[in-house]
Amino acid sequence: MKIMFLVRSLDMGGAERQLISLAIGLHEIGHHVSVAIFYSGGKLEPELEGSGVTIHRLEKTGRWDLFGFGKKLVKLLKSQQIDIFHSYLPGANIVAAFSKPLLGKTPVVWAVAASNMDMSCYDRLARFTYWLEARLARFADLIISNSKSSLICAVQRGFPEKNMIVLPNPHDIEQFKNDDDGRQRVRHEWGAIDKDILIGTVARLDTMKDHPNFIQAASILSKEREDVRFACVGDGPDDYKSELHELMAQLGLNDRFVWPGPRQDMPDVYSALDINTCSSAFGEGLPNAIGEAMSCGTPCVVTDVGDCARIVGDIGEVVPPGSPGALADGWRKMIERLSSEGDAVGQRSRERIVNKFSKQKAVELTDIEFKKLLPGVSVEK
Repeated sequence: MKIMFLVRSLDMGGAERQLISLAIGLHEIGHHVSVAIFYSGGKLEPELEGSGVTIHRLEKTGRWDLFGFGKKLVKLLKSQQIDIFHSYLPGANIVAAFSKPLLGKTPVVWAVAASNMDMSCYDRLARFTYWLEARLARFADLIISNSKSSLICAVQRGFPEKNMIVLPNPHDIEQFKNDDDGRQRVRHEWGAIDKDILIGTVARLDTMKDHPNFIQAASILSKEREDVRFACVGDGPDDYKSELHELMAQLGLNDRFVWPGPRQDMPDVYSALDINTCSSAFGEGLPNAIGEAMSCGTPCVVTDVGDCARIVGDIGEVVPPGSPGALADGWRKMIERLSSEGDAVGQRSRERIVNKFSKQKAVELTDIEFKKLLPGVSVEK
């Protein structure tokens, strides 16, 4: 098959990592795979270069560059004899739907990841995009959700359930595994000594990720323990970043926190953490950061949003969203378990990802679903 992915950019993000892993995996089993991106220069682009996956940079110049961008996309689609056109996230999904007349019989496949989004937290264009995506969903031949919760939410928004399936995020268990040398390097860089308990969150700075919940929970635990340190890995708007730093300062946590920004060495980062956290308030489907951390043997404490509880199972700790007290209690329980069970918690975390959420399983299932869309193509089960 000749498969083309479409995405806004390859900046840091769970969906973007998911796309890259899936694109490379499909290439590795013999398909011709390319990725078309609106905006070039994303920090994840180097992961595709040299992989055998072709990158088409459409060089959109800004939000309102519609005509020039449209011409480039039309030219690209006319020059490629693709079998599957697979878009990721609302903006790209909308563009893919409008491209359908150019594609003839080529199936359009959407990927959706978010669940119960609170759109009041976003601007008018984001709200309009969210609304328009639901109106155009009927034009997609297949809609792939990465979680049961995001599928249910999409159906409630008006997506056609008959065209929707759930496929798990692909986690590269060979890339994401524990690295003791990397652990020591990152912890030294962040000033964490061996006895410190390093609790982190890996997430873009976005309202849905609820960093204030993480910071307030850190304040609670810090009053009880001298050995806890915290790391917020990710980036976002400067004004929101300033608000978070101000909250941290008000709570007297400056000496307990590191803010390393986005990182390329994520297996080392996850290895450096003793506990990984998802503190989200809403909107999650099946967050990549949880599966990646678990694949590295790092146990997780998560809020009960989307399918977070599903991915950690009985190995992680699940707490209600929006409650710093509950999150701090989840950390306490995990610290106790690490003290009593030792490495067994991390080993079980990795085993769960290997057995249920591996890249190989996701690629195989995606390959089967794509072949079902093509007449005359046999599907091996």
